[in-house]
Amino acid sequence: MCILIIEDDQKQCEILKFHLEKEGFLTDICIDGEDAEFYYSQNAYDLISLDRMLPNVDGLTIFKKIC
Repeated sequence: MCILIIEDDQKQCEILKFHLEKEGFLTDICIDGEDAEFYYSQNAYDLISLDRMLPNVDGLTIFKKIC
């Protein structure tokens, strides 16, 4: 299972990534909306954890593009 974490708190991203990968999940992280759009367009993810308030492009805009 491949997971994309979109969160502007770098420390929180690293903690989530560490624990998810320890359980065997493949995990990518993004800390702003522009990176998130790039990652989503380049890869297929089974699950996306999306923060609402992000720099550059907010989470609601990303959500609308994904859906």
